[in-house]
Amino acid sequence: MSVDPVGAEVSAEQEAAIKRSRQRRTVPRTLLE
Repeated sequence: MSVDPVGAEVSAEQEAAIKRSRQRRTVPRTLLE
């Protein structure tokens, strides 16, 4: 299993962006829960 450094960096950036977007979306959900 060879991991591309560029792909790893992109995935890391995507994960960070997704986490940020999820945090904003999950804020109202957590309040409702």
